[in-house]
Amino acid sequence: MNRRSRASVALVAGIVLGGAAVAPAQETGEVVTWGQYRVVPQRELVHVIAVSTGNDHSLALRTDGSVVAWGSRTGVGEVPSPNLDFIAIEGALGGNVGLKCDGSLVAWASYDGDPLLDLPEPNQGFTAISATYKFGLGLRDDGSIAIWGVDDDDYHFFVPPPNENFTAVATGHYFAMGLKVDGSIVVWGDNDNGLHDVPEPNEDFIAITARGGHSLALKSDGTVVAWGENGYGQCDVPLPNEGFVEVVAGVSSSYALRVDGSIVAWGDNSEGQCDVPEPNEGYVDLSAGRVHCVALRDDGQIEMWGRNESSQCNTGLPNQDIVDIAGDGAPSTGHCLAVNADGVIAAWGLETWGVNDVPEPNEGFVAAAAGTFHSLGLRADGSIIGWGRNSHDQCDTPEPNEDFIDVVAGGTQSAGLKSDGSIVTWGSVNEDVPEPNAGFLALTCGYDHFLALREDGSIAGWGCNGDAECTPPDPNEGFVDIAAGRYHSLALKEDGSIVAWGGNAYGQCNIPLPNEGFIAVDANMYISVGLKDDGSVVVWGEDTYGQWEAPEPNKGFVDIAAGTCQVIAIQMGTSHVCPGDVNGDGLTNQSDLGLLLASYEIPPGEPFFDPRADLDGDGDVDQNDLAILLSDYDCGF
Repeated sequence: MNRRSRASVALVAGIVLGGAAVAPAQETGEVVTWGQYRVVPQRELVHVIAVSTGNDHSLALRTDGSVVAWGSRTGVGEVPSPNLDFIAIEGALGGNVGLKCDGSLVAWASYDGDPLLDLPEPNQGFTAISATYKFGLGLRDDGSIAIWGVDDDDYHFFVPPPNENFTAVATGHYFAMGLKVDGSIVVWGDNDNGLHDVPEPNEDFIAITARGGHSLALKSDGTVVAWGENGYGQCDVPLPNEGFVEVVAGVSSSYALRVDGSIVAWGDNSEGQCDVPEPNEGYVDLSAGRVHCVALRDDGQIEMWGRNESSQCNTGLPNQDIVDIAGDGAPSTGHCLAVNADGVIAAWGLETWGVNDVPEPNEGFVAAAAGTFHSLGLRADGSIIGWGRNSHDQCDTPEPNEDFIDVVAGGTQSAGLKSDGSIVTWGSVNEDVPEPNAGFLALTCGYDHFLALREDGSIAGWGCNGDAECTPPDPNEGFVDIAAGRYHSLALKEDGSIVAWGGNAYGQCNIPLPNEGFIAVDANMYISVGLKDDGSVVVWGEDTYGQWEAPEPNKGFVDIAAGTCQVIAIQMGTSHVCPGDVNGDGLTNQSDLGLLLASYEIPPGEPFFDPRADLDGDGDVDQNDLAILLSDYDCGF
């Protein structure tokens, strides 16, 4: 469940000054996760022109017409290929809809039965979209509205006649809205809390939005009108009600963008979804999910805030310069930790017991560990601090709290490795560290068992041993890395092969062939993860949430951590420049080649000419630019 940190690999080799842990210089990277929840690297969130949110996931539309998605797997799905030419995106509960530049719709979801996948025919001539729980709306270029999905209550699908002269559409949980050319609003479907009763005068409206059980509309004079369910004050527009240019509805909260680029938020703030990040200025686009928000600034930076239990706000802090990662072992969900080069810990995922509430000051950390419902951080001064559930004193580091060089966490127990090679345990520990408690180089912890690596390459195990997970197979020698899951254990040999033992109900001990070239291992609950010397990641064991499916390109990884239902990894950053990077994501790959070929020999200023493809800066896109890209292909890792 918790392996030693990257920093400790060098620290235990002797990089210890005056008893304090000192993180060695190392290449930093960006967090990538896959499985039940998805975190995307910072380099993918560039050249963004629009954002959208589902209940527990988020979307970004980039200038090249591609879509990036992160958050809960149930909403993210996989963007259909080719992931290009989108001009609008809409996130819903369990799926997504995109509008292509040719007027067609594309829908995707994590499961084949999602009602949004049943798109209306003819699939052409669309100019705007909206989607919600089980149905979607598409505005056609003739001003009519098409509806698709599932109509449980048998009234969503009947647009009040005449179905014409519409200019915008919006969807709530069980109701729909349309804005007419004359500035009036039409509502149909569920009528709880007076949803059909558009405040008078029903005229001069220029924009509409809805989510959950309430609606917002923008008047031509810059004022906002709200109606519907108001249990959290989401319909009580703050004063001064003026100067607004955009309105956005969350499930139980509301947002409006002012002409000066500031955001006004009101309604439910139980998860901080109304706490707009400072400086509250320069915003140009905004979207609200169930209890989170994503906004775009005029400099292209994306801000995310609110609840982040499904990674819908990515890591919650800038995803860059990461030096250490950790994932927990909580059933079905989990929390993650990442330490950046500045010593700050980012915490996201399951928020039970305050596991993500890093104590202040959040600085000076070199490593972190995530237990089932508690977290630990190792500071550069060699001390350990704990937070979260403390039912067995698993957060209370024994005195003297100093000279630690690594830290691990399990179910309700914790442990730290000292600079003198001894191990200290605390929490619900049912067995002492095997004697002699000295000469240890590395430490790991499963749900309720420990493994430690000695200087002679042998492994000591203690704790729960019901599946012999504490008993390494003979010959117990030549090991260089260790990892522990719920009932199984892994160890890496100096020849690059992996040895596994203990429980094997999900095949977590069946190492994929060829069993060679590994440089690191990790485990959690019923999954196992290995990092190869070519920078690729191999996953085996439980695959309930798609943990085996490492994102492409599967290379450039420098660290791994296994979570209960996801894999967390650090992928090398892109601090160097790739001359063939057309789309600005820090890489040179097939996406860049496609963009360049789309502009190849097209006169500047003509449709489809992309000035970013002019790699040599001579004003056109020709064979010289193509040569630059091909010579730089695969740059970025």
